[in-house]
Amino acid sequence: MTSPSSTSGTLPNIVRESEGAVLSALAEADMGVFVLGPDFSVQWVNETAGEYFGIDPSKALGADKASLIQSEIKHIFEEPERFADTVLSTYEDNSYVEEFECHVRPGADRRERWLRHQSRPIETGALAGGRVEQYTDISERKERKRELERQNEKLERFTSVVSHDLRNPLLVAAGRLSLAQETGESEHVAEALTAVERGQSLIDDLLTLSRQGDVVGEVEPVDLPSLVDDCWQTVETRTATRTVATEQTVRADRSRLQQILENFIRNAVEHAGPEVEITVGDLEDGFYVADDGPGVPPRAREDAFTPGVTTTEDGTGFGLAIVEEIVTAHGWQIRLTDSESGGARFEITGVETV
Repeated sequence: MTSPSSTSGTLPNIVRESEGAVLSALAEADMGVFVLGPDFSVQWVNETAGEYFGIDPSKALGADKASLIQSEIKHIFEEPERFADTVLSTYEDNSYVEEFECHVRPGADRRERWLRHQSRPIETGALAGGRVEQYTDISERKERKRELERQNEKLERFTSVVSHDLRNPLLVAAGRLSLAQETGESEHVAEALTAVERGQSLIDDLLTLSRQGDVVGEVEPVDLPSLVDDCWQTVETRTATRTVATEQTVRADRSRLQQILENFIRNAVEHAGPEVEITVGDLEDGFYVADDGPGVPPRAREDAFTPGVTTTEDGTGFGLAIVEEIVTAHGWQIRLTDSESGGARFEITGVETV
């Protein structure tokens, strides 16, 4: 092309009238466009392309596109070599249509976005042998896809939480009602009602969680020893015993913290046996829950919080995954280590106390 022009001025003289009309329309199009000559030099580029790539369109005119990619363009992408290799291969074999998606990293002169690259050879006219490249912003579509994936993951987690955590109060209620039927003692009915109420509260909270998408609701002062006592009534503890070596009041979502403690207690009973001793104690910036069971081998600790991983036939493998999610949502940290007796010890840190 004899006289490359800017996108806002006159089109190159060599371009026919029909081609000029097309380029005039593309100049204001909501996509970035490069028109390359037979030697793959930039013969035309619009302002949108300049915005996408953080380059000055007027300075790009006449430049060798391959050199431009290597010197100024490829570094803005999350996978720069993949981008460069894919585009440059079309210059080596300018006979096919290319299409792929690429991720632009944010920078001082550009924002993060996803682009779809589409390019094809120019087969006729004054620029025959050249190539047209266009870049369409698909960021909104990608975000909708990610949001859908997040919603699907939430739905799966919600289903797992419901099936797992509701089992505790239901088992307690069923056991207490069986005892009431056998013995005729009304105190078992009262305990069953407490468990049913806990189950109903859990359902209400989980439905709120599914609608709002928040794992943690309102944070309030929670008396840790009292909460441990409440948890002991809603989990089937059998002949297990507990030691509460803390007087802390922590700031937390009470219902979510109760889920954490209930899962720790249930996990200890399931893995360490019905006569396990469970201790809740203080840390400098949090608390711990420990047991005197067999513990967790170091090699298995990395998978302990992975959803679906369990070492018992009756376990669902979601208890500790739920715990980790709630801990993270509070902004806390969790660590699995050995207790003084060699059992499992879960340490939760980063907790604000009152």
